Amino acid sequence: MGRFLRNSKGMALILTILIISLIVSLTLQFNTSMRSNLHAASNLRDGIKLGYTAKSGFNYALAVLLEDVSEGNVDSLHEAWADPKALSKNSDAQFDEGRFEVKVSDHSGRIQINKLVTNDGRNYNNEQKDFLTRFLKSFENLVIWLQKNGLLRVTTVILGGNVAAVDIGAIFGSAYTVLAGGAHPDFPGVAKLINFHHMEWACSRRLEVIDFLCGDFGWKERFHLTPRPLYLLNHSIADSSFAAIAKFDPVSIHA
Repeated sequence: MGRFLRNSKGMALILTILIISLIVSLTLQFNTSMRSNLHAASNLRDGIKLGYTAKSGFNYALAVLLEDVSEGNVDSLHEAWADPKALSKNSDAQFDEGRFEVKVSDHSGRIQINKLVTNDGRNYNNEQKDFLTRFLKSFENLVIWLQKNGLLRVTTVILGGNVAAVDIGAIFGSAYTVLAGGAHPDFPGVAKLINFHHMEWACSRRLEVIDFLCGDFGWKERFHLTPRPLYLLNHSIADSSFAAIAKFDPVSIHA
């Protein structure tokens, strides 16, 4: 044992290998840290640029809306604010890197549940309450009329014994239109499932047209289909339509 401790041959080589290994490990760690910091700095820089680009698009759309308000109280989908391409076409010339795409959607034609009560939250907004009551009654009469004329199709998705989604559609000739529907929040993704079911069902029956009246979710662009033109429904036409629908007598509908 004493002779083994006194024999130092090869120790220098071992120490050299250990030192080189330590230097290589530290160098690799330093390189990884530097690259991570470089990527973090690049992401921060790009995030700031994109953030201000998005704010520019928002402010530009807001300026277009303010200009539209100053021109009159009547809105149309043929105006500049309703054309996403017109709002976004000049963004390339404004930024060296990046561009913005702006789309303004008019929600005034949708059901405004938040307007059902006044701003203080204590009283009903009678005007909005009357509108919603009339709308629900009109939709009920429409469903009854579709049922009486054999045009109604109700689709229900049941998962685990629970109703996950329900859609109401109408069939007229070779066209199938999904009028309205709803999905349970406990079943994420069921809305897409029932939409694909509608398309599969329409294709299996060789229908020429299938359309959804539940909002713009980009289905037509995604499948490279031709979009339908949008029309503005003013109050006089809406009142006439509601009066015509209200003439139908209610009947019982059984599942």
